[in-house]
Amino acid sequence: MQTSARSLRPLPKRRRLNPLTPYTAQKPTELNAAKIAPKTAGSICASCHRAATASAILFCSRCSSPTCAVCSRTCNATLSDASLAPRLSASSTPMYGFTPTPRRSVLALNAANTNANANAAPAAVKRKKPRDSDEDRLEGREPCDNSTDGCGRIICRACCLESSQESTTTCYDCDRRSPI
Repeated sequence: MQTSARSLRPLPKRRRLNPLTPYTAQKPTELNAAKIAPKTAGSICASCHRAATASAILFCSRCSSPTCAVCSRTCNATLSDASLAPRLSASSTPMYGFTPTPRRSVLALNAANTNANANAAPAAVKRKKPRDSDEDRLEGREPCDNSTDGCGRIICRACCLESSQESTTTCYDCDRRSPI
């Protein structure tokens, strides 16, 4: 007796095309805003993506993205530094009228930097005498120089240029070379 192959195997399951409950259309933005906004709005840094408390989050004054205290920067470059930066980096020759600082020329002529006295003993260390302005700065009466320069806005890491040699941070608005 021969049985059909269909009777031994179960029927394949078919996908249901019509839902049992009627579909209620909602805008995707309403769903996302209701679910995501209370939990993550303002609690994740846009630069390092770390979660932070609401009191530790700052907002970039240029792109308005949330930024933690570690990733936030303050624009402190002088306008003359920011305006000279593109011209100095574009040319390999120095500009006319550009002279090195006196400190650089003194460092170049220092006896320790020359080969003539390679075996000589090092000179005695001289300490800098404190001036009145240094004492005022140490006591907190006068702000540091680098905090008073620039526009002073709080910006994120993505909206600034940082120079480790000059220890300056320049926002793209002051630098006028904005990628955005």
